[in-house]
Amino acid sequence: MAVKNTESVLKECEMKHCLPQLCKGILTASCLSCPSDPIQFLKDTLLAFQGNDNLQTVDWYKLVADPKQHTAISLTRRTMDTLYMGPGDNTVDLCFLEKASSFYRKSLISSCFRKWKRFTVQSKTGTTEPILTMDMTKEHFEKKCQQVAFTKWLNWVTLQKKAKTAAIEKLETLVNTWQLRRIVVTWHHATKDTKTTKEHFKRLKMSFTEVGHKDHQTGERHDGLSGLPSSLSLKIFQYLELRDQLNCAAVCCTWKSIIQSGTLWSQINFSAGKDWITDSTVKHILQSYQPFVTHLNLRGCTSLKWPSLKCISVCRNLQELNVSECFNVTDMLVQKIVEGCPCLLYLNLSYTLVTNKTLRELSRSCLSLQYLSLAYCYRFTDKGFLYLTTGKGWRNLIHLDLSGCTQMTVNGFRYIAAGCPALREIVINDMPTLSDSCILALLAKCHCLSAISLLDAPHLSDVAFKAIAEAAKLKTFSTEGEVILHLATFISICT
Repeated sequence: MAVKNTESVLKECEMKHCLPQLCKGILTASCLSCPSDPIQFLKDTLLAFQGNDNLQTVDWYKLVADPKQHTAISLTRRTMDTLYMGPGDNTVDLCFLEKASSFYRKSLISSCFRKWKRFTVQSKTGTTEPILTMDMTKEHFEKKCQQVAFTKWLNWVTLQKKAKTAAIEKLETLVNTWQLRRIVVTWHHATKDTKTTKEHFKRLKMSFTEVGHKDHQTGERHDGLSGLPSSLSLKIFQYLELRDQLNCAAVCCTWKSIIQSGTLWSQINFSAGKDWITDSTVKHILQSYQPFVTHLNLRGCTSLKWPSLKCISVCRNLQELNVSECFNVTDMLVQKIVEGCPCLLYLNLSYTLVTNKTLRELSRSCLSLQYLSLAYCYRFTDKGFLYLTTGKGWRNLIHLDLSGCTQMTVNGFRYIAAGCPALREIVINDMPTLSDSCILALLAKCHCLSAISLLDAPHLSDVAFKAIAEAAKLKTFSTEGEVILHLATFISICT
């Protein structure tokens, strides 16, 4: 009875689990075999199931391609049959079969998972390697490009350095050539001046000899002045004015030779004869006595024009020049004068029409200038004094007159303070626009000021006068007009 029940139960179980077992068996076989053609494997498996009424008659081991697996399974089955089945017993406990099936299923799943994991790792490794290779290739390419760019840049820098070196050498050659040419030109002018001076003295000596010889031959009676020593005769003629000296030169040869002596023409005052002086007279005198002229006064000579004024530049030993109130004095004339008179110490340009160009030329060429007057010159601006900070001139300037230059501002006085550190005397009269800030800017760097004149400066307050009082070297101070000055400040200035 028990056997019959067991057979019926097995048949029901077989019918109940037929399809799931079939699928599991095919899946297990495919996982173990790993066929190269899965579709063909399924076709062969299904053909193996044909002709079998139930699953028990199917040879499951044929589905596995590996004969070792087949042998191992067969041995395992025979061992299990020996252990759990008695002799003559054709039935298997249902619980044991279920446990075996569960264990087998777990083993298959574990095996499948391991193979799937191995496959996934291999796939990831195969994907990562190309990425790493691409990254390395890209990095190598970038380094190669950087190396090529650096090489090109290095070649360019080397080429630029060579070009720069060649340009510097050319510039040095040009500068040296220009300096050499300038030295030669200067030497030529100096030689020419020396030769002219020697010839002039030679002519004077010959004229004295000829005059004495002529008088000795003719037997002319000499006047009392001609019989005096030459030093006394020159002393007497020095008291005569320019017009009288010219008239005396026409009296006799002796007086002419005495008057033509260079001593009488070291200081020429054309201002005394500005009413009758002409261009031809000035031109003749300057060209004839150019080596001896050191002081020249042309104040108020408004009738003189360019032909005579340009002859000032031939007096290379000129030290003092006064062209005040000469309205024909221009920037071009001043440039020509300062180029031809390198020894100029005193220059009066008051009441002239000079502009910033004149200040620029003075800052470049007049290296020895000590006295400068720009009083009532309205055409220059603060920019003209800006050249003082860049040029070489005006470093030795001692006296500066800026009276009436109302166009100047604080910036102009700052430039003066920076460009004239040795300034001792300054005159700023008739400046109604002068303020405290102008005085403070001037005193900030001009520490050598000893004389200040501030006539008619109504806008100055006690602040400016206190700063003036603190000037250590101040000796002379002049002011007038309506000035706001406290008693304490006045006492500090006086003491």
